Amino acid sequence: MGMKWEVLISSFVIVFGLYIGHYLETSRDLENKRREQRVEMLVKAFQNLTKIYNHDILEVKEDMQSALIDVQLLGSPAQAERIELYVKNVMKEKRQVWDDFDNIVDDLRNDLREELGLPEIKGKVWWIRIEKAQEATNQSSQPMPPGK
Repeated sequence: MGMKWEVLISSFVIVFGLYIGHYLETSRDLENKRREQRVEMLVKAFQNLTKIYNHDILEVKEDMQSALIDVQLLGSPAQAERIELYVKNVMKEKRQVWDDFDNIVDDLRNDLREELGLPEIKGKVWWIRIEKAQEATNQSSQPMPPGK
């Protein structure tokens, strides 16, 4: 009779151990998937936010609006607070408030770098705006009609 109990208890321990191992592996996989998705969305938000430095704001307004929403959804509480401050200042000033915007981008950059296991970068994000040279208008070799 004692041998049956030992086999039953051993079987239970093995099955329970397998269940716990599977549960922990599934939880870890789910957490990694959430992390990957969060990082992917925040990298896209970072890229969309940085478009404003090189484009007219009206050209990238949808990207910017989407990025601000994504950061408020998936970013840190401090990042959401920075966005609130930025939006309030823009509404109050009726113009772009670059210092607030830079703080959002810098904080998001460092948060993503930490998430990816990269060291923090001190200082502001640097930008360069490259524009096409003004193209000369094509001029006709024929004389202009009078009055034009």
